[in-house]
Amino acid sequence: MINIITRRPQEEQFLSTAEVGFNNLAFGEEESVGTDLRYGISGKEGNVDYRLSLSRTTTGDFYDAEGDLIPTDNRTLDNTESLGLLAKLGIDIDEAQRLEFNFTYNSDDRDIEILPVPNSDPNGKTLATRRTIGFSGATDPEIRSLSTYLTYTHDNLFLDSQVDVQAYYRNSFQSGIPSDARNDFFFDAIVLTRAEEEAFGGQLQIDTPLAENANLLWGADFEFQKNGASVTEEADPVAFDQDGIFRTIN
Repeated sequence: MINIITRRPQEEQFLSTAEVGFNNLAFGEEESVGTDLRYGISGKEGNVDYRLSLSRTTTGDFYDAEGDLIPTDNRTLDNTESLGLLAKLGIDIDEAQRLEFNFTYNSDDRDIEILPVPNSDPNGKTLATRRTIGFSGATDPEIRSLSTYLTYTHDNLFLDSQVDVQAYYRNSFQSGIPSDARNDFFFDAIVLTRAEEEAFGGQLQIDTPLAENANLLWGADFEFQKNGASVTEEADPVAFDQDGIFRTIN
């Protein structure tokens, strides 16, 4: 891991950080090595403070204790590129009031390169084969999430009460790994599933002192959720077997 920190003069209160690293080195295979890259800045100018962070992480192949490839499925994170963004902006309106905005975004994009070999081991261990799968008319395997919220705080709004008000929005989407469920009782097909969730809402919290050792914490919450139905996509088995393409037929 290489960590580089750059500082400007103290009165500007600016901090810049860069990190470079590697992961999965213990596997001892070149295809397993991944990278970790991060860069961030933070600082304060007058009554405004800020922070920005960017990250990129890649992972390679996964191997078990016996040195065999582990097949890609929804429980693993092999051959994944993960991107992250965090942004924060705060404003101290005065000594008692503060306004803060936060935004985060994360994405995981996966390459399907390691497939299981059905019934490959009589002892129950599923072996893997290296084979790249493309997608046509279907959603590539990915996970994406976004969240943002705005917070207002007043330390002494009325009756010496501390008041916190927050509004937020979040969205997430996930498309899974193709599964060869032929001869399966439920699907009997090559399938993948995807789902989406969206929500927004707000929160009011008030902390009011009643006596020297007694406080009343009260407020209200509101949230609206929209959960999309889980969708199952089915692949053309000929295109999957012969061309390595997950071509949707439904």
